[in-house]
Amino acid sequence: MIEKLPLDDSFVCLNTDTGNLTIANPVGARIHELYDQGQDANAITQALIEEFEAPSAAQTLNDVVAFMDELAKAPSRQFRPLQNHEPDTSYRPARPCKPVGTLNCYLPTACVLIESESSELLQLIAPFFQLSASVVQHQRELTLSVFREGDTYPLVFNGQSVEVGSSVEDTALLCIGAINTVAASVEPHTFTLHAAAVSLDNRGVLFPALGGSGKTTLSAYLLKNGYQLINDDSVHMAGCEGPETTAQIFPIPSPISIKSGSWKVLASYFPELSEYTPYSLGDRQLKLVPVVDEDILKTPVPCSLIVSPRYVAGAPCSLQPISAVETLQILINSGCYLERPVKIEALAVFVEWLQGCCHYRLEYSNLADAAAEIRQLFEAERPK
Repeated sequence: MIEKLPLDDSFVCLNTDTGNLTIANPVGARIHELYDQGQDANAITQALIEEFEAPSAAQTLNDVVAFMDELAKAPSRQFRPLQNHEPDTSYRPARPCKPVGTLNCYLPTACVLIESESSELLQLIAPFFQLSASVVQHQRELTLSVFREGDTYPLVFNGQSVEVGSSVEDTALLCIGAINTVAASVEPHTFTLHAAAVSLDNRGVLFPALGGSGKTTLSAYLLKNGYQLINDDSVHMAGCEGPETTAQIFPIPSPISIKSGSWKVLASYFPELSEYTPYSLGDRQLKLVPVVDEDILKTPVPCSLIVSPRYVAGAPCSLQPISAVETLQILINSGCYLERPVKIEALAVFVEWLQGCCHYRLEYSNLADAAAEIRQLFEAERPK
């Protein structure tokens, strides 16, 4: 069944059986709906002639056939997390964890206790979690158990693995991501976005983009210029229905992951960066920068400002408004996850939130110029 939700002058069409999405104009959305109902091209053409100001029957039929061919060939678009591999969730512990040590990781949403069968792992990740117990706003204690099974390190939460590391170093990186996932699991988040987010004056701005676009570099710079960190890679949001539908961003501030291309750019703002150990992530090198209490946001904030950043070497700073549809396409392409199966009620809140946001595309090569543009947006834009 096809469910349609209006967005700008288009419709977001959800196939409730497959979870696939189509974004189409009103005519295209109607074709999709009728096609899903089993109507043939001639029946769809007749319906369009009756419902819209369609051209000649012959031209309308040609357009319908072309759209149906395009629909059949188009890649499936779904809300899904963007990741380089599928998490290994197959491990089920057959024995209790026998930790050699523990580590408390304090976050606004909870305290995540890491119990590990590897002391080396705890030594690796301890420097990255410097937030104090005072940042915790909800007295929840969640346990992430790290087993050691031969040469692998399963990370287990609630009796099931969320990841399995292949070395201590690999497991350290996976553990940081798993802490984010575990902390988010206790919040009523409606959707998760592959994006960075910061706040200013208790208002959030979202930076959705593919990896390497400069969203983390920009967020790190803003952090040193009066903003507070929400997260630099995975943002959890809950849609709030009401007279003015918006969304609350939950702060789960993990260590900032700065890739090698940004080390020199950020060196003067993070002088300690040169002392940190680089880690390998595929063919890329990164360093993890811990955050401290004064760097972070502690309570959820509304978000109605979305800026899709892209670093372009030598380019002048350019901020351009874009449509909600363009933003939705960016969010889907960069990695956006709704609980499966996708419920039309959750999607409706998501789409309505997008409709109420202000949307921009930002190209920059100079961080100060980019920050000045964002500051002006905060001063000029108000939630709708």
